[in-house]
Amino acid sequence: MNQAISPTILLLVLLFPLSCLGQSPLQTERLKKAYPESGEIYLLKSHETRIDLIDGKPQIYTDLTHDQLVLDKNTGSYNSSGIQFSGFQKIENIHASTLVPKLLHYKRIPVQKFVTKDVLATGVFHDDTKIIEFQYPAVCYGARKVLSYRSHLSEPRFMGPFHFSAHIPTKKAVLTITHHKDIEIGWKAFGMDEKKADYSVEVEGDYWTHRWVMHDVPKLESESSAPNVRYFSPHVVPYIKSYKVNGQKTTLLANVSDLHKWYYGMVKDINQSPNQQLKNLVDSLTQDISDTEAKAKKIYYWVQDNIKYVAVEDGLAGFIPRQASAVCDKRYGDCKDMASLITTMFSLAGLQAHLVWIGTDNIPYSYSEVPTPLADDHMIAAYKSPIDNQYHFLDATGKNTPYSHPTAFIQGKEAMINLGQGRFEIVRVPEMESQSNLFQDSVYLNIDGDLLQGNGNSQIMGYQKSNLTNRLYAADSLQKLRYLNGFFAKGNNTFAIRDINAENLLNRDSPLQMEYSFEIADYMQSNGDEIYLNLHLDKIYRKEHLEKNRKQPVKNRFKSQFHYTVALEIPNNYSVTYLPQNQEFSSSHFGFSITYEQVENVIVMHYKFQNNLLLLEPYQFQAWNEMIDELNQAYGETLIIKKKRTGTE
Repeated sequence: MNQAISPTILLLVLLFPLSCLGQSPLQTERLKKAYPESGEIYLLKSHETRIDLIDGKPQIYTDLTHDQLVLDKNTGSYNSSGIQFSGFQKIENIHASTLVPKLLHYKRIPVQKFVTKDVLATGVFHDDTKIIEFQYPAVCYGARKVLSYRSHLSEPRFMGPFHFSAHIPTKKAVLTITHHKDIEIGWKAFGMDEKKADYSVEVEGDYWTHRWVMHDVPKLESESSAPNVRYFSPHVVPYIKSYKVNGQKTTLLANVSDLHKWYYGMVKDINQSPNQQLKNLVDSLTQDISDTEAKAKKIYYWVQDNIKYVAVEDGLAGFIPRQASAVCDKRYGDCKDMASLITTMFSLAGLQAHLVWIGTDNIPYSYSEVPTPLADDHMIAAYKSPIDNQYHFLDATGKNTPYSHPTAFIQGKEAMINLGQGRFEIVRVPEMESQSNLFQDSVYLNIDGDLLQGNGNSQIMGYQKSNLTNRLYAADSLQKLRYLNGFFAKGNNTFAIRDINAENLLNRDSPLQMEYSFEIADYMQSNGDEIYLNLHLDKIYRKEHLEKNRKQPVKNRFKSQFHYTVALEIPNNYSVTYLPQNQEFSSSHFGFSITYEQVENVIVMHYKFQNNLLLLEPYQFQAWNEMIDELNQAYGETLIIKKKRTGTE
């Protein structure tokens, strides 16, 4: 029977590494040739999980063994390591050693000191995540770093995924799950090539053992703009569906209804009695408003403006929203606290909003694939408008996001909308179309000696506006000017804004209007009587050609459109001798069009670019690169104007 590794077996592994793990110092050079660009590799990455019934409840114990070989002679950065865990885990039986090569054998040097520290996560004031830090001694070329420990998970709903790949190559990765016959498990494999992953199941006595093995797993490359590793890393997500005690079946996470039942139990008792101060606030915000949509906006925008995001996570407190009255009084909270406040304020205003569990774009799973807490990492509110009978997804963590838009990072994700005990809806959040996130810029140019002068007018909408507003919101006048000078930069590094005015900067429901004037020096080129001028003052996406060997998808925060109009007043006594050709690239998901025309003494270029994808998949890379190649070719086109000859010349 394949059971979890006992402490005695672990000790034997550590005492006799050559026979048990099959690696000798003589193999180091061979592995260095096989992995010439890797500073270290996993010889073995093994997680053996055993799920048993103890005192009538599932208990999960995982024995982890990591055996890493150092292949870099500059070893200074390979000695630090750590074991991260949460308040739902207990870490036991830690053994860590450096195996220093000695011709035909290894000398073992154990780690003597382990230090437990709190983990300070970005954007979180406090949570219960900790790390056990330690240093491997005497790390050198050809040394092995061997770590083993046991993790006891107290909450069976929090079984985590096993990733076969890592930040370094892996010779062998093994996941083993052994469970009692009265425990029913489920799992879902992601990013797995069945030809490269061996799966087997054995039954012995009262226990089932599932085993996945992968050999020669490439390292996870770090590629720019890639989504979370869960989108492409080969991994298995296991979970417990149900268990039986004395023939009585208890469901745990058999389906989404079970997950909602557990979630609902943690929110059902909140906000039963909002305090008078919160009631007075809602009355003051909505007293002169009869329109339900206007009330909804007023409350939502107030929460956006007045509640600061501060996350305090500790155990199940990471799942239970705080009382709305307390959040309002303190003026801070995290995502679930803001959702708690929004739904309560809506209720006090006679509107019905709902708590929503949802995954951000860091999570690729649907609730049907993975009906566990791994399917979501965020909480918002939802309000069904009586005007169109459609849900508005209200996430106050997205400062300056308009009521019409969900926050960008939940677009396309499944939302579990709480409707009460045993009642919920799974609704997919819409992906906002590219035209709703428009950046439109029109400039009128004239030539003054060696200077190119211009007046611009921009209209900025949706997420494009939110991004800009977030940067300008708390900036002082000088910081705003510096940022806007960079934001609108055109031509070359001599670009300078002379004057700028903004309308609707803080009005979320209207496009941001920017009027500005500018000048650019040393941009035009002259040759005798001819002036050469490239009208592409904004060469967006010109550096977005993807490497041919790229493997990971490209994450785009939102769909968008860019419209540029450039009008050049032709100087007196000049005429056009070369007008660039129109160019276009069109596909179902992205493309551009560029047109030129002369209207009396003005040359007008219209340039439109659109990207209708949130995730650019590898099979689309070739078409994308073809577009970028054609776009860069178009950017090289130059207008030529020539001084007219007079009769006396």
